[in-house]
Amino acid sequence: MSKARCALLGMDLQTRYAYEYFFRQFGENRYLLAEDPSQANILLIDIDTQEGRRLAQHDLNSTPINSVVVVISANRAHPENVLFLQKPVSPSALSATLEHAIERLLAQERASVTTIQQIAEPSRLGHDHSTRVAGVALAMDDRAFNHYLFQSDNTTEGSATTFQPDNYLFGAMMQARRLSRAQGKPVEIRWDLPAVKVDASSRCACTGMTDKVLRSIALTRIRFHLVPLDHGTITRPTGSAAEALDPLLWRLAIWTSRGRLIEGTSGDTPVRLRHWPNLTRLLATPHAMQIVPLWLSGQCSIDETARKLMISASDIHVFHTACTALELIDSQDEQRILKPSAPRPDLAGGQPDRRKLLSRILKRIFSSRSANEYS
Repeated sequence: MSKARCALLGMDLQTRYAYEYFFRQFGENRYLLAEDPSQANILLIDIDTQEGRRLAQHDLNSTPINSVVVVISANRAHPENVLFLQKPVSPSALSATLEHAIERLLAQERASVTTIQQIAEPSRLGHDHSTRVAGVALAMDDRAFNHYLFQSDNTTEGSATTFQPDNYLFGAMMQARRLSRAQGKPVEIRWDLPAVKVDASSRCACTGMTDKVLRSIALTRIRFHLVPLDHGTITRPTGSAAEALDPLLWRLAIWTSRGRLIEGTSGDTPVRLRHWPNLTRLLATPHAMQIVPLWLSGQCSIDETARKLMISASDIHVFHTACTALELIDSQDEQRILKPSAPRPDLAGGQPDRRKLLSRILKRIFSSRSANEYS
């Protein structure tokens, strides 16, 4: 048979971007994406969404001839006579399921003896249905981050306050930067998708992915390993996918945080910011200009910042995570070392040593008088 035509149903825009990336990278020779579901012979439906469940019920009752339905869910319970893809989904599992679907289509073609009338009969997936599905698939919803390509992450804003970065691409790139810096050579992150390269010396990275794809998989839990590379460094040739490392890490931190703090971060420990982030080159976050002055002094904690500025804690958490990604925040151990000790009282009288204070005042008076006489 010719290339299988696949339709993506019941998915938000971010999830759809991630699947489209899979088809571009791995499916050029085997699969095509069909915008009109009535023209597809493989229907991939995410039934963890309300719209996906409704569409699945409709399609299972009116599946056209020579079509295969693949339901995608974190729940093992699924309708009969369909192919099932369990979340979290890996590219290998998705490829295997699509190959199984193609085999089933070929079997249907061999087993079916259809008449000209049957072939000419229009699909029961009518125009109104396909228009409605396309509208759902392309609807932008900034809060629709619950379902992703490789995993159903049911964590919503407010239900979790911390995250472990090493479970995500953001943490993998942080580790790769540390290893690249320690060994003085580029490091490759190897995982299910094409490898990501990080070079701390040239402060470049190469992901081969657009921001739309990166944002859609920022919350995907991944397994990876790091491999130092021996051949040169990552350069930035014109038109290549290599880009500056700092802005990339900053964006990944924001997309991965979603209002959460990195695990182990204390909300009541004063935050010391080493210097202003270059906000002209970085993705803007809410209230950053108000937060920075408080943290430069090193006297204000995350919780105190929220109370003083009367802003959402999630906005502060996002900015803290992004600053951590660029190593702009002193660790809590460093802050304890740098914290000035309290003035020691005079051992004899239990009062501060006033002689030192008087000496400084007299020295300033005399130096000022000498300057006036010279002038």
